[in-house]
Formats: sequence, C-alpha cells, structure tokens
Amino acid sequence: MVCDLQLVTIEGHGMLGVPGVAARTFETVARSGASVPLITQASSEQSICFAIPSSSSEKVVSMLASAFEREIERRDIDRVWATDEVGIVTVVGEGMRSTPGVAGRVFTALVRKR
Repeated sequence: MVCDLQLVTIEGHGMLGVPGVAARTFETVARSGASVPLITQASSEQSICFAIPSSSSEKVVSMLASAFEREIERRDIDRVWATDEVGIVTVVGEGMRSTPGVAGRVFTALVRKR
C-alpha cells in the first residue's frame, strides 16, 4: 500500500472537449517536481484527478491555480483542490473476476488493518 498521498482534482464543466487540459496539467506538475503514482479522468471529461505526495500538495495546487487562472476566471474550471491524506491499494490476481467475494474480503482486510 502506498501512503502519505493526497488526491489533487481539477474540475469544471467548461473542460468538456477542451484539448490540452491534461497536457497543461501534467506539464505543470512536472515543473513542480512531484511524483504522480496514480492518474484518473472522469468519462465526462469534467475532471482530472491524480495522487501526489502530501508534501507536494500545496505547491502543486498553487501552481495549477496559476496555470489555469484564465480558465478559472472564465469559470471553465470550477476549482483546483486536494483531499486529505489517502492511500493507494492495488489488488491483482489471476481469476479474480470469476471468484465471488474477492472485493468483500479485500475491504474486510483493509478495515481490520485500519
């Protein structure tokens, strides 16, 4: 399990179909020097979310807010924000799809380790 991370989200209805938002996002993150172990984008194209070390969160959010200042003013992007600390858990195994109860056992194990 990877810990001591925060999820940074860029969201807005004006992002839909606008080319280059993801590229600008990760160019900015790269300039910050932060490592990104997880990236996800909503199928609606209205948000991009990624994990970074908690120690980089404040700097990355600030840099992204500056990079998208015009889009935020135009309300194409509603906000750039970070969650509280999160962790990433990955479960991989052959035959998991066809084995009933795997997800339940994983979540039960997580609750016990909490």
